[in-house]
Amino acid sequence: MERLPITGTEIIALGLIMLVSLLMGCQQQDRELTAEQKALRLGSQLFDKNCASCHGARGNGLGSRGGPSLQGPDFRYGNTPDAIRQSILQGRPDGMPAFDTVFTAEELDNLTDYVVYLGTTN
Repeated sequence: MERLPITGTEIIALGLIMLVSLLMGCQQQDRELTAEQKALRLGSQLFDKNCASCHGARGNGLGSRGGPSLQGPDFRYGNTPDAIRQSILQGRPDGMPAFDTVFTAEELDNLTDYVVYLGTTN
């Protein structure tokens, strides 16, 4: 029995089917996350984009710009959500820039929650 060659159209169709299946799986995963988990994930994404270069990829203080570690309970300006929010919004002397015009209220909440979470890790 002779096998027919696969056409470019068939390859594209197969690729699209695989992509749709993958995306449907991601959507299912999102539905299984709690609201807190979703907020932490969004906060983590914001942190990676805006904070990791100074504070390190995991908030461990190993960033290229020498920001302090955010892991552990001791923050120079306080580790409460309000203190962290103020640090993000207003910045701090000696290097921490102000991000008061960068984040929406929801993003600020998610990022604050993520930094609070980092403070519980070692």
